[in-house]
Amino acid sequence: QPAASSSSSITMEFSDSLVSSERCGVYIVEQSAVVTSSWQLDSEDIAELRSGQVVTVLEVKHLTEHARLRGRLLEPVGWISLVDTTAHRCWAEQVQCGLYSVVLGTDVTHNESVSSEDVAEVVEGQTVTVLEVVHCPDDARIRGR
Repeated sequence: QPAASSSSSITMEFSDSLVSSERCGVYIVEQSAVVTSSWQLDSEDIAELRSGQVVTVLEVKHLTEHARLRGRLLEPVGWISLVDTTAHRCWAEQVQCGLYSVVLGTDVTHNESVSSEDVAEVVEGQTVTVLEVVHCPDDARIRGR
């Protein structure tokens, strides 16, 4: 769990550089979201995501005229609205890198696969810095490096 006590609020000021690079990554769907075939809001609906699903966002586009951040997904292939920047509605929230407190001791592995070689152990209460977050659907986990 995150070690910082601040809430996971979303910054509502967006620059093109923030949108293009820092907003990509692993997201947890907060409320039902429709996956569409393109970044345009009126594009064809192709799937629906449920609250709690984990997705990987590869690209983010800021639609200023619609006050939306749209994310291009790895799987299912398509686009979802991430945030309504005016109404502060959030469909999916990014899993952040940074300081985390370990709540259950576990092994640290050589790479993102849970079956890779153990290289260290973290214990309950220890603070760790997560530099990268990846979604491992085959292991049904979100892993941090």
